[in-house]
Amino acid sequence: MKRFWLLVGLFAIVVSLPAFAQNVQCTCTPDCTIVADPYTPSTGVPTSCTLYRNGTLVATAPPVDSSTIVGLQGACLPAPPPYPTAPAGSKTCAVRATLSPGTYAMTMTATNLAGTSPVSLPFNVDIVTALATVPPTPTGLRMK
Repeated sequence: MKRFWLLVGLFAIVVSLPAFAQNVQCTCTPDCTIVADPYTPSTGVPTSCTLYRNGTLVATAPPVDSSTIVGLQGACLPAPPPYPTAPAGSKTCAVRATLSPGTYAMTMTATNLAGTSPVSLPFNVDIVTALATVPPTPTGLRMK
């Protein structure tokens, strides 16, 4: 009987995974940069960062100084939260990728001489050719 309920539970998890993967967290244009939280000098700072789209390698880049990560607003909708401040000397993974329109689960790993980190939790993005903009305020109202 325990085996039956275990199988039912596993089936429920497998069935719910596609719905979770479709939970879009950000809508971006094709040329976007995926940015991770900073690594402080006291942690294992990466020497390279690898970005994956739906589990397939997209790009690898060296880490950048965290102080260079500014102006994330306007890159995606809804606007991401402000980037966390970090001590001087902190590094972050910031990997640029050109993606065709579609919905993707983006993940990342960080590597240094000690090895490669586990894969990050997915960041679900919807890539569109252009971000939607709110129309300007109507002007020149009159009766017809």
